[in-house]
Amino acid sequence: MTERLKKKAQTWHVRGTLGVAAVFVAGLFVSGAFGGISPLGLSSTGATDTGASSISSSDTSTTDTPSTTDTSSSSAASTTSSPSSVPYIVTFSQETTASDQADEIAAAGATVVSTIAPLSMDSIDVPADSESDVVAALQANSNVADVERDRSRQTAGTPDDPGYPDQWNLPLVGWDQIYDPLNPLGSSTIAVLDTGVSDAAGDLNLGNGWSAFGNDPTNDPNGHGTAVASIAAATAGNGTGIA
Repeated sequence: MTERLKKKAQTWHVRGTLGVAAVFVAGLFVSGAFGGISPLGLSSTGATDTGASSISSSDTSTTDTPSTTDTSSSSAASTTSSPSSVPYIVTFSQETTASDQADEIAAAGATVVSTIAPLSMDSIDVPADSESDVVAALQANSNVADVERDRSRQTAGTPDDPGYPDQWNLPLVGWDQIYDPLNPLGSSTIAVLDTGVSDAAGDLNLGNGWSAFGNDPTNDPNGHGTAVASIAAATAGNGTGIA
């Protein structure tokens, strides 16, 4: 009887040990201790997530490519486009009413942009593809006094003569407005009766002089005669003297 009880006790001990071992191994599988391999031989869900990320990235780049191409094509097209209209100024006779001016501009094929009523003057846009015909129609109109292209005035340059900043009088007479765009032709010879005229500065082109005192007319120790001659005939824009 005692021997039989001992055998049963040994059997229960072995079974209990195996049960604990099985539970321990199952816990290891669940925790991923065996490299993400499940007891059924299936791979973990991590691989599935990676695949989804790759597909998403590929789809995004494919979608973006056409929009970039379209933008560059549109930019190239706008760069090569030409203006569709040309600005003009048309001046009517003083007897022409504002409504008649607008009607006659429209009849010629142009569009009014703005009007200066006291001067009977209109700023208009003329279609580029029919510019010559529109201008000819306006010029042939007996109520039109003048038709001219509306151009931006060229900005006059500033001479590099070191004394120019002190010549406050030149802007007062509008000299700075015509200096650069105007290129006068010809020359004149002038006479200056003063203390003498020196060409030492290199800003004057002197001819034959005469001195009432018998000395050298190009010797000007006072400087007044040279200053007067320079105001009248100095070369502008040569980096020397005044303008």
